Amino acid sequence: MRYTPAILAANLLNGLVLVAALSFRPPNAAPYVWLGILAVYLGLLGQRRLRRGSRPLPKRASRALMTKATIYAGALGAIWAAAPILFFDAARGDHLVVACVSIGMLCGGTFVLAAVPAAVLAFTLPLAVGCFFGLIHGAREATQYFVALLVLTYLGILLRAALSHGRQFADRVIAQARAEAAALHDPLTGLPNRSAFDAALRAVLDRLERYGEKFSLFCLDLDSFKGINDRLGHLAGDQLLRQVAGRLSGAVRAGETIARVGGDEFVMIARGGADANEAERRADQMAKCFDAPFVLDRATVLCRASIGIAQAPSDGAEPQALLTCADAALYKAKRESGLASAHFFNASEDTRAQGHRELAHDLIGAVKRGEFFLDYQPIQRLATGRVEACEALVRWRHPRFGVLSPARFIGVAESTGAIHEIGEWIMREACAEAKRWPDDVSVAVNVSAHQVCDSSILRVIEKALADARLSPGRL
Repeated sequence: MRYTPAILAANLLNGLVLVAALSFRPPNAAPYVWLGILAVYLGLLGQRRLRRGSRPLPKRASRALMTKATIYAGALGAIWAAAPILFFDAARGDHLVVACVSIGMLCGGTFVLAAVPAAVLAFTLPLAVGCFFGLIHGAREATQYFVALLVLTYLGILLRAALSHGRQFADRVIAQARAEAAALHDPLTGLPNRSAFDAALRAVLDRLERYGEKFSLFCLDLDSFKGINDRLGHLAGDQLLRQVAGRLSGAVRAGETIARVGGDEFVMIARGGADANEAERRADQMAKCFDAPFVLDRATVLCRASIGIAQAPSDGAEPQALLTCADAALYKAKRESGLASAHFFNASEDTRAQGHRELAHDLIGAVKRGEFFLDYQPIQRLATGRVEACEALVRWRHPRFGVLSPARFIGVAESTGAIHEIGEWIMREACAEAKRWPDDVSVAVNVSAHQVCDSSILRVIEKALADARLSPGRL
């Protein structure tokens, strides 16, 4: 509820009209004392409004703010309730002015305060009691008592309409709050999403600029999520993400923000973590969230996370610059998986990491775009000179860098999980090609250790042999 200048002016104007009408009575100080009390109270409310100035109003009404609004409304209602009690006298010609002003304030205040039901009751009940008492006390004929009954009837109608409006308003506010919360939170994990994270990052950067409050930015990426997701299915993957989010949320301290910004990528803002030692301790604490296995419906799995750390302002003071640095540090951490799960951004390493990130990005969809092809190296028995097999060697026809050997991109594919899709394509193409060779010539296919450690390799091989109708002995 806001006491706008228009509302304050309306109260003061009604008070002036009432006292002006009462001025025709024999000299009496009571109307002027009452008007002085009303003017002082309205002045205090107006002063609070002026102190706020151009500051934006809060988007959410706290319990304390609602309590204050109710108290202010109750005090104003009590002041207006005194008017009919003190001044209504049916024997005088100004009694219509007193009645009209009092009932007008009852009606107007009810609808002005309708958004806050507690304030409606705090304002209208004392004013209604004052009107009823004043009408009963000041009546001079029996028929005038019916006016008091009409006031009670009108009060009931007003309260019903105002409270109904207040409920509708509350329902709209709740629906809007839920919609805003949904727009700023990830529906799967309940964590803040990228939009909420961007807002939080801008806020801490603003505090950095104003007050010099340093912070660290952590990028976390699950190391084996793709394999788990492919092996156990998307439902298990979603379940894993929810459990990871729960553990990370439990490790976040006051003033920190954790958000999910991608499939298996999380980011955290650690305020006060700009000191390298403190940031390293926080990274260790976050890494401990992954020590215990994750119990899913279909299996119990271990899942680790790599962490890239960028510090503000040393690594950047702009949102995109910090994210780029943290992302570069994350790639470095993933390359060193098994040795160190966390890595700080290092500008000297960024040039090499940039090439790694470009290849990782370009690997996405490369199989579907048909950018890979196979060369075959014959394997010849020296004693007889007969070619007994051919080794399938994958090549990548990169749209910018030309033909790349496996040494350039297999490591990148392993670190990003793309090796499973590439390996499946190689197995399928090699078997199909071998089917066209003489029956006594086999095909050799290299597989990554990451593929061997994944149980899906058996399914991949069986399907490739079945599709090509190739004898298993020739692979």
